[in-house]
Amino acid sequence: MYKRKFYPITYERAIMYPMLEMASRVHIKFIPEVLYIYRDNTSFNDFAINRCAQLQTKNYIIKQSPYKPL
Repeated sequence: MYKRKFYPITYERAIMYPMLEMASRVHIKFIPEVLYIYRDNTSFNDFAINRCAQLQTKNYIIKQSPYKPL
């Protein structure tokens, strides 16, 4: 949550960082198949629409206390 609302921007970081923090080494495994493609070559990406809000939200997310590994 950001300012008492769900993240309107940069939400993939809000999802990914906690998952990485909670995934201890025993939960990490290499998967050779591509599971996700991040397309940043369109005009409707967060950094293209509102770069300032994207950076503010990113900075807020990375300053949060890390989750404990599972």
